[in-house]
Amino acid sequence: MISLHIDEAHIFKVGEIIHLKVKSCYMQAPGKWRLEVENVTPLPGHEPTGYGCGVCGLIEAAKPDGSLPEGWHPDEADEEGTVMWLCPKCQPEPSSEND
Repeated sequence: MISLHIDEAHIFKVGEIIHLKVKSCYMQAPGKWRLEVENVTPLPGHEPTGYGCGVCGLIEAAKPDGSLPEGWHPDEADEEGTVMWLCPKCQPEPSSEND
C-alpha cells in the first residue's frame, strides 16, 4: 500500500492520468510506503473520462471538456481534505426551515 501526500490541491477523477513530481519516498512501516509529491498535473490528451459517486458508486461519463456530468456536485471535504462527488440521486435534500 502506498499513501500519497500531495503538496498542492488536486481532485482526482476516474480515468485521469497525471504527472507527479516526487519530493520524497520513505517506509512508514514494513510494507507501507509514503510518497510526498508536488506539481500534480493532468497530462494533455488524458482528460478525465468519468466521475464516481462517493455514496452509491455510480460511474458516469464526464462532459467532453472533462467537467462534472449534469446534476453532479462535490460533497463537503472530509477531515483529510478529500472531496467526494455526488450523483443527483445521492445528494442531500435541501433543508427547509419554517420560521
